[in-house]
Amino acid sequence: MALVLVVDDEPDVRLLARVVLRAAGHDVVECADGSKALALIQAHPRPDVVILDIRMPGLTGWEVIDRLPPGSPPVLVVTADAGALDHGLEMLLAKPYRPEELMAAIDAVLAAGSTEP
Repeated sequence: MALVLVVDDEPDVRLLARVVLRAAGHDVVECADGSKALALIQAHPRPDVVILDIRMPGLTGWEVIDRLPPGSPPVLVVTADAGALDHGLEMLLAKPYRPEELMAAIDAVLAAGSTEP
């Protein structure tokens, strides 16, 4: 299965994602801030997909997206910010989400095989 990086400052959100993704057979790496996320995105092994919250202290999700190097893994943005829809993101999951919504979104991101956020 896939290696998924979950980036969210809310421990409960990371826990839910970890439990759901591991139950589906995925490996999960987690972090709570954008700076750490950028380091993990470039680490080895590189994640296959990134689940990225937008509103975080320090580097926001938008800032992480802006700093992603070419060839970065696809990004699934998760946010409670309805304004994110105005940014034209195709891979967006609104919080709060149900486990089956998360899995459907991850499956779509992995199937698309995109390298652009």
